[in-house]
Amino acid sequence: MMRVMNGLAVYALGPGLERLLAGGRLRGARRYPGGLTLRFAGARIGYLHLLLPGRAAELVPSAEALVPEDTGEEAFTAAAGTRLAAVRALGLDRVLLLTFEPGGAWTEPAPLVLRLDLSGAFRAAVLFKAGSPRPLESFGGAGLRLPEGPETLPPARPWSLLDRSRLPSPHEIEKPGPGTAARLAARIGGLDPLLAGALEAELRGDREAFVAALADIAGSVAAGKFAWKVYDLPGPGGEPVCAVYPVALPLPARAGAAEGLLEALAVRAAEVVLPAWTDRLRAGIAARRRRMLQRTRRLLENVGQDLLEAQRAAELRHMGNLLVTWRHMLRTGQKEITVRDHAGDREVTIPLEPALAPDANIRRYFRRAKKGAQGQAVIQARRSRIRAEVRRLEQELAALEQNRDPAALAALEEQEAPAAVHSRARAPAPRFKRFTLGEGYVILVGRSDRENDELTHRFAAATDLWFHAQGYSGSHVILKGAGPSTPARIIRAAAETAAWFSRGKHSGTVPVIYAEKRYVRKPRGSRPGTASCLRSKTLLVTPRLPRGDAAGEE
Repeated sequence: MMRVMNGLAVYALGPGLERLLAGGRLRGARRYPGGLTLRFAGARIGYLHLLLPGRAAELVPSAEALVPEDTGEEAFTAAAGTRLAAVRALGLDRVLLLTFEPGGAWTEPAPLVLRLDLSGAFRAAVLFKAGSPRPLESFGGAGLRLPEGPETLPPARPWSLLDRSRLPSPHEIEKPGPGTAARLAARIGGLDPLLAGALEAELRGDREAFVAALADIAGSVAAGKFAWKVYDLPGPGGEPVCAVYPVALPLPARAGAAEGLLEALAVRAAEVVLPAWTDRLRAGIAARRRRMLQRTRRLLENVGQDLLEAQRAAELRHMGNLLVTWRHMLRTGQKEITVRDHAGDREVTIPLEPALAPDANIRRYFRRAKKGAQGQAVIQARRSRIRAEVRRLEQELAALEQNRDPAALAALEEQEAPAAVHSRARAPAPRFKRFTLGEGYVILVGRSDRENDELTHRFAAATDLWFHAQGYSGSHVILKGAGPSTPARIIRAAAETAAWFSRGKHSGTVPVIYAEKRYVRKPRGSRPGTASCLRSKTLLVTPRLPRGDAAGEE
């Protein structure tokens, strides 16, 4: 199991990244399998890589791209062209907030806040409009929940290395034993199990010395005296684990290791993060290749059986001729029949299908014989092709096990990953008419019964709002990005759009019903485009197109 970046390091990353990215403009962001890259212009470093080697994300700042810039797809487009204003950490809970000034693609007066969560408790990256709890876009950890706002944190711990007055007293520290390091880390903010175990071992269980060491660390953090160093701390099995800390510890640092934020993080990235990330990418690709290889081997087996059947063509024809000769002995329900061969020198047992009539069993044998005679050459050629495919897959799997190139693995993962990994919310189907309203809201319109079915019953998320003109046939309309705080003007714009794309388009006022998609059902056996709403509200609106930035068809 990979050791995640500790809370002290993430806390010190706040001012460190602010200096490195001062004056930088976000050129754009690209998401790809297992990673997200933020690209900056005009800063001391050009890239922030947010990688997912496990449940918790890892942040790797660098001057160079980790994967080619055209890998994956554009993400967080609302922030493109904005300038970084500030970076700060939310305490010691491994969360960073990047604030971007209005500008570029973002025309709202409020700034944008990009939350980077390295704790594994929430999505890895979530973009908010400042002052709003509603996410505009997110990345990482589909099974993880979204934070309720940019400053959402887990419950506070009893003690913290951010405040020397909130440190435990010596008598509140457990004596060293199995699991004590993990329990201490769970109660002291900023203390991770690896550091707790190393301090216990180094100080030989001296509780007063342990608390004094914590006080020294807290003092350095409070004073902002950050000195990045690389340490090799003993892991659970005694093996050394590479870790970086931004303060001096009462432990031996790695001799000869470069010091400084970028240098220390580069060492950890090379020894811990990138190997774990490439291992995860490789494991996902290899698992799919193995499944493909297993299917191809099963296919080869089946084709081999078909070839054996085809090679029995003469035998099957002979059995059919015997059944014709002994037709008078055949009865429906027989599983087999034993008859004398035409030469009269032996008996032949012929399997039968009990459910078939006598003549149907005879035809079955002649049909199988004909198929075998005609298909033997075709089946042999097919078997040769499948054998070559098995060899190719075996060679590719062997080469994959030796592949350590992150860019190559990311490209392979992007080519082979199932389409399900691409979020529906950020990749609207091009067949729907689309209108962008700003603030992250998008209206999608179905243009036929089948498109209405696809849009409502397959594409829309449960929390999206669904609209339809009441009493008129017309398009299904979905408002993406809707939530409890959606402004009334946005809801009305979507209702007006539903009225416009209905038979009531030329009426002065049209009633439009709307509801969360979770309450919309398709009646069993109904024709395409049919929907029933279990719970809805009604708006009286004037039919019109959205007055925002109409993106039209995509």
